[in-house]
Amino acid sequence: MCSRLLKHRPHPNVFDRIVEGGLNGLKPVYLRTLRGVLKARWLVAVAAAGLAGASGYFLLTLPSELAPPEDRGMVIGILVMPEGSTVELTTIYAHQMQNMIVAMPEAMYAFAMIGQPVPSMASTYAGVVDWADRDRSVHEMIAELRGKMFEIRGGLAFPNIPPPMDQDTNARPLDFVVQTNAG
Repeated sequence: MCSRLLKHRPHPNVFDRIVEGGLNGLKPVYLRTLRGVLKARWLVAVAAAGLAGASGYFLLTLPSELAPPEDRGMVIGILVMPEGSTVELTTIYAHQMQNMIVAMPEAMYAFAMIGQPVPSMASTYAGVVDWADRDRSVHEMIAELRGKMFEIRGGLAFPNIPPPMDQDTNARPLDFVVQTNAG
């Protein structure tokens, strides 16, 4: 790819001359800095060790997500039934899950999506009252619902909260896609 982008030009244009002049102007600064660093090798080693220690400390103490979960005033219930379950059977257990959420005093509304993306799955979405008007957070409600939903015997049901920053529920906190047009 570089062979296509970087071509030798015997007669450089104005942009090339300006960039080349700037880089040639940085050369003495680079040489002075390099000589200074080589004279104080021990200082560079101490700084590198300090940065490595600080990086390790932050790695262990800071949250590992791009954005921590937040109280967005919504509870999501997810139900996974055994493979081959019908929509009718999934509906029975989805309504059990929905009733558990609606029974919370903080719940304002709830609706269920049954058979999405497959007949053996369901999701319940419930809005709760504004956080200023309730005594407990969505995280506390999730903790209470977790035990109740695990009692549903027909399938695996569990509560969840929407991911931060409107990211996909199944996605990692940050994804990079590297693409090239090289053959």
